[in-house]
Amino acid sequence: MRQTGSEITSKHALSPQADTGGSAKNGTIIDRLGYDSLVASLITGAITGTPTSMSMVGKVQHGDAANLSDVADVTGATVTITTATAIGEMNVDLTGLKRYVRITETTTFVGGTSPDVMVAASISLGQAKTGPV
Repeated sequence: MRQTGSEITSKHALSPQADTGGSAKNGTIIDRLGYDSLVASLITGAITGTPTSMSMVGKVQHGDAANLSDVADVTGATVTITTATAIGEMNVDLTGLKRYVRITETTTFVGGTSPDVMVAASISLGQAKTGPV
């Protein structure tokens, strides 16, 4: 019997936190050495402050430096969420990408009084070069 758990490894990518919008929140840097794909999941919770609208853009970034001082966006690895309690996923082929990855997200609100949204993220690495994971 095949089990998904033996074929992926899940990583904590962004701690649950309130986002009041305006500036990017960068997730944990993850060493993806030995994996050829990932699924990045960005999760929103409740929105407070009654804004007229909310838009959260998540991206996967990569680089060769362990501190991501050479960070660059992964082309095509973006997702936009516009509602509370939603999940946005990005499926990324890591072939040809650099060793370290992270999720970054930026939230924008329109209107409301002190709006914020809960946000968190995870990354599941797959297609390990050696198995089981």
